[in-house]
Amino acid sequence: IIDTAVTNMRNANRLIDDLDARARVRSVQVGKGVTELRLQNPIDGDTSHATVAMYQYGEGTMREKVLISLLGTMIHTPMFKRLRTELQLGYIVGGSIGRNGPAYHMAVHVQGAKEKP
Repeated sequence: IIDTAVTNMRNANRLIDDLDARARVRSVQVGKGVTELRLQNPIDGDTSHATVAMYQYGEGTMREKVLISLLGTMIHTPMFKRLRTELQLGYIVGGSIGRNGPAYHMAVHVQGAKEKP
C-alpha cells in the first residue's frame, strides 16, 4: 500500500510539473490602466478556456465598503442568468466581490468552449 501511494504521489508531481512547464503567462497592456494576463490552456486537446475579468477598487471609505459588500450580495444571480442561461457562454460562470488586503475587487468569470476570450 505504501509503495502504491508513493508511486501515485510521484506521478501526480510529474503531472503538476508538466502542466507548470507548459503554462506560460503573458502580460498584455490593452489600455490605460488595463492589463490582461493570458495563460495558455495546459491540457492538450482541451478546447475550453476561462476568462476572469477583475475590476479593482481602492481602499474606500466605510460607506463605499458597505456599498461594495451590498453589491456583492446582488451580482451573482444576474451574472449567472445572463452569462450561463441566456448567452450560454460556459458551464462555469459567475460574479463576486472580493478583497486583496485593503483593496476590493469585482470579478466576473466564465469557463467554457463556446467563444474564445
